[in-house]
Amino acid sequence: MNNAPSQVTGVAIVRRGQEARLWTRNRNDITDSFPDIAAAATRQVPDGVVLDGELAILGGDGRLSFDALQQRLVTSPAKARAKAAELPASYAAFDLLTVSGVDLRT
Repeated sequence: MNNAPSQVTGVAIVRRGQEARLWTRNRNDITDSFPDIAAAATRQVPDGVVLDGELAILGGDGRLSFDALQQRLVTSPAKARAKAAELPASYAAFDLLTVSGVDLRT
């Protein structure tokens, strides 16, 4: 990924049509780096929903691993599935921004 963000402090999941896309607050599309999260969101999040949340990866010691998250961000799309199996990510949604195209932020 050429424009990998230096950190991921928040990620929006946008579920539209047959896919879900992951976007950083800096408007970087990181979907290709997290195919596991995108696939889960496609299955579980209804069409027209936008969520705000955080990506996390637990290290071998059970603590959050920023290094593992960075490894996922810089992995090429061709190697992303293998890296997802090696370093599985989780997504914690904390805000519902849009439902059925209706902006709920107000």
